[in-house]
Amino acid sequence: MAERTVVVPAKCIPLPSGLDPAQAAAIVNPGMSAWLSLKLRAGVAAGETVLIMGATGVAGQLAIQSALPGCRKNHRRRPKPRSARIPRVDAVVVLSDPEEQVSESFAAQIRDRGIDVVIDYLWGARQNSC
Repeated sequence: MAERTVVVPAKCIPLPSGLDPAQAAAIVNPGMSAWLSLKLRAGVAAGETVLIMGATGVAGQLAIQSALPGCRKNHRRRPKPRSARIPRVDAVVVLSDPEEQVSESFAAQIRDRGIDVVIDYLWGARQNSC
């Protein structure tokens, strides 16, 4: 862990004013997770539908941005109160809803839109608590 290193200036970008350098450094991993998964591995294209499980987290939020422009986005999430923090999604499935309602919501999404790509940041069985 060095305090200084040699870099190629052309490979550097300025940080937006007000962005803490520690936050800028920390966002790289979830950002690359989202971008590499959707763009490089899955090859998401305009018009495809992406199911993002765990879209309320940092990686999930960045996955929404990576799926843009042109993709339809579905996502699955846990708590209801955070819905205002998830812009530009086509549908929401709330995992804290009753099991039957969650199943019906997923079935409706698959029936109405289909799902081309799934990215899962939840890993594991559904939990009813945050």
